[in-house]
Amino acid sequence: MKITSYGDAVPVEWRKHSVYRFTDNIWKIVQFYDDRERHGPGPRENQKTYEEKLPASISRAKRVILELALCNPWDYFVTLTISPDSDRRNLKAWLEKFLQWLRDQRKKGQELSYVLIPERHEDGSWHAHGLLRGVRDEDVESFSAMRKRGVKVPTKLVKGGYLNWTPYYEKFGFVSLGKIMDPVACAFYCTKYVTKDNARLVNELNWHLYRASRGLLRPEHLTDLYTRSPEID
Repeated sequence: MKITSYGDAVPVEWRKHSVYRFTDNIWKIVQFYDDRERHGPGPRENQKTYEEKLPASISRAKRVILELALCNPWDYFVTLTISPDSDRRNLKAWLEKFLQWLRDQRKKGQELSYVLIPERHEDGSWHAHGLLRGVRDEDVESFSAMRKRGVKVPTKLVKGGYLNWTPYYEKFGFVSLGKIMDPVACAFYCTKYVTKDNARLVNELNWHLYRASRGLLRPEHLTDLYTRSPEID
């Protein structure tokens, strides 16, 4: 397929499609339309209530999480919990300590990359799901090996082949790592944790729907198309 772009000479609102490259095998084509023609002018963003802004906020968060998940290589899908010895309801305190701990590991030469999405249990305690890269082999242990040492471990973790991230476990609480077999399916799976209920809870804390390490790759904007392409349509 030949892609034709007419550069900046054509007004941006005339765009019909934009083309992005995530990886050599993953591309995204965005189709544009004039929303005002279909629905009329809407309220300005700063005049909307939080509930009116919520769908767009969730959509943006899901889009960015998917982009970061697809554009970068990851080793593990991770679930992080908070030790009962700490305040499990205090999301800010836990994540701030954990993210500072990650920065400290980088200062020691360990490059850890992450995308994390917080989620609250029904009892009000918090945990997080996400993606990790850079965990050292010597810092992980199978749950089956832990069970042999007499540690109580849920059977599903043993049968599922999940791993324990020992440094986190010793400092913050329970954690499980799952090796990523299908990066695309895993990327879409991560977005399911961004829900309306979760977004409202996170907003009440004036926190973020997700957190990601710096320097992660994002999609490359290749071109805009200003004429209709039956092949793309």
